[in-house]
Amino acid sequence: MAEFAIVNMISYEFGLGNMSMSNAPKKNFLFKKDSPSTPSPASKPKQDTWQVLIVDDDDGVHKLSKLVLNTYQYKGKSLSIFHAYNFDQALEQIQTIEDLSLILLDVVMETDDAGLRVAKHVREEFSNTLVRIILRTGQPGDMPEHEVMLNYDINDYKSKTELTSQRLFSSITASLRAYEHLIQLDKMAKELSIFNENLEAKVAKRTKQLEQANADLRNTLNELEETKQQLIHSEKLASIGQLAAGVAHEINTPLGYVSSNMESLAEHLDDVKLAWSDFEKSSSELATQLSNKHDLEFIFDDTNTIIESVENGLKRIRVISKDLGHFSQMEKLPIANVDVNKDVIQLAVNMVNSELSPGIDLEMNLSDIPLTSCLPIELSQVIINMLMNANDAIGENGKIDVTSQVNNKHINIIISDDGCGMDQSTVNKLFDPFFTTKDVGEGTGLGLSVSHKIIESHQGSISVESELGKGSRFTIAIPVLN
Repeated sequence: MAEFAIVNMISYEFGLGNMSMSNAPKKNFLFKKDSPSTPSPASKPKQDTWQVLIVDDDDGVHKLSKLVLNTYQYKGKSLSIFHAYNFDQALEQIQTIEDLSLILLDVVMETDDAGLRVAKHVREEFSNTLVRIILRTGQPGDMPEHEVMLNYDINDYKSKTELTSQRLFSSITASLRAYEHLIQLDKMAKELSIFNENLEAKVAKRTKQLEQANADLRNTLNELEETKQQLIHSEKLASIGQLAAGVAHEINTPLGYVSSNMESLAEHLDDVKLAWSDFEKSSSELATQLSNKHDLEFIFDDTNTIIESVENGLKRIRVISKDLGHFSQMEKLPIANVDVNKDVIQLAVNMVNSELSPGIDLEMNLSDIPLTSCLPIELSQVIINMLMNANDAIGENGKIDVTSQVNNKHINIIISDDGCGMDQSTVNKLFDPFFTTKDVGEGTGLGLSVSHKIIESHQGSISVESELGKGSRFTIAIPVLN
């Protein structure tokens, strides 16, 4: 038969002569007789090949295997056969051969477990789970076959004495089919991984775009709300200005004749005192009796005190009327030659003085500063916001200092308090729209934001220094413009 002819030919090549097959070494009996009906694999045109590594310490096994597998094809692809004769060569070849499909592996080589160690390296050290491994051994070891296949991830286990060429073809075909499926699955897994990565990248990109769009929308809504609040603020100031103009007019009219009457009353009292003085000279005894009876000396002194008190009150009313007149102006264009001390700071202090807690001491340290071009009412509103915030931060008892000075062609307005102070995170968000430390319903969180915009419109800046428990210090700097 053909198989016996092949074995005899290989035996002769290795110097075995007419040695009978029963007396030849078992290593050379790689194949036994096939059934006469067993067909040979169909021959197809060669294309690219399957990479197969034969690991065995018997050169005859290599030659016989190569001869038998010379005509083998699977799916139109023949085999490219590589050889290794021991453990080290096997590892070197495994690391060198690209797309290694199958390893025909002997177990017993330079050691009894050399082949098993090769399998262990392939699976564990090289992390290669795709290559198929068929164990071919003529000397079964102590470990049962099923344990070998499980423990070393072996795909097939064949004894050389029972392995015919057809069974070898069948084993190789099954292994290559499994390898092909694994490669396809691996390719699909990689493509799926790439697809998932691309999908994740697209989702991340789209998510980022949506987040940016949401952020832009929030910013737009914040700007719209801020603009709305500024418009409301401007409308309120305009309404207050109209109301203030009417009130100032209504106050000025009676204020004029009350002031005039008080001057007349003071003059009349002086005339009465002169007349009484003449009476005392002409009739001192009677004058003394009448003065003691009616306590005229107290009446004259108390009347002077009352007139002085009324005149002070009238002066206060004049200041209030003048301040209301300032608010009634509502300039939209900068006014030249503004005295910031008088037309901005003092105006703001006068407006909030009655609103401050009784236990708060307000000190003014105003330096001589140059006149400048600005919107005094808008700047006064900023100072008012600062003073009211300081009032809220202090509570019942404390101190507020308002200072003005010139520094490097800028007018600095410094408002400091000894209130509760703020931590750095609060300071960082202080001028953000709608940020407030007040309870819900007590503040809009727009006062300082609007103030910041007003100072920016004056080409100036606001800086804050604060520490919890040690108060706060706001510095407003606006350029001197003529």
